[in-house]
Amino acid sequence: MTNKNQNIGEQELVITKIFNAPRELVWKAWTDPERVKRWWGPKGFTSPVSEIDFRVGGAYLN
Repeated sequence: MTNKNQNIGEQELVITKIFNAPRELVWKAWTDPERVKRWWGPKGFTSPVSEIDFRVGGAYLN
């Protein structure tokens, strides 16, 4: 089976999740470093560092 959207040498991963929460709250959960620390990773893991810079050339470190 051929995927017409896939270019040779290029890989893409798409993850879809539907949240039963207001869009604004979901956005904060993904963009506020203190909130990200609370949920990032599998149960039992921690994320002691979370740095998010959405400027062009910025980084997302968790």
